[in-house]
Amino acid sequence: MVKLISALSVLALATSVTAGKYRLCACFKDGKLDETSTKDVVKHADGKYIYSFFTWKADGETPADNQNPKTPADKKTHGAPADGSYWHAIMGTINGSDDDGWIGAKEAARACVAEKATEGVCFTPPVDFNWRDCGKKDCFTSKAERTDDAGNPIKLSNPSK
Repeated sequence: MVKLISALSVLALATSVTAGKYRLCACFKDGKLDETSTKDVVKHADGKYIYSFFTWKADGETPADNQNPKTPADKKTHGAPADGSYWHAIMGTINGSDDDGWIGAKEAARACVAEKATEGVCFTPPVDFNWRDCGKKDCFTSKAERTDDAGNPIKLSNPSK
């Protein structure tokens, strides 16, 4: 009986972890982050997802560097499953699309498999990181080539006019 209860407890914990909601997701193929399918998910998401060019870092050997204020943000580790760029969801209504800012694990998995990836992998970085960081470039959605971190289109200036 104790073994049955222990097994059920482990199963319940695993279910809650895999069914959770996260801030950042990417597609993986053959155990590696697949940039093409990750971007394709965003391109086919009707403006709901934002692709960030920021490189999220997997935990390295020196997580203590995260606490050092002199360590640049792009050199810190973020708890990502793998180094690379991820997508995040819009919060509220932006450019005609609506979302709560969270991505479900099953939602990510379905989106990635639809783009020929083997799985969707998600995480939420520590609270001291801006999970909507676009990096040195702007972000993009399926509705705008350039957006801010919230998914709002950035108007291109036209110096020739």
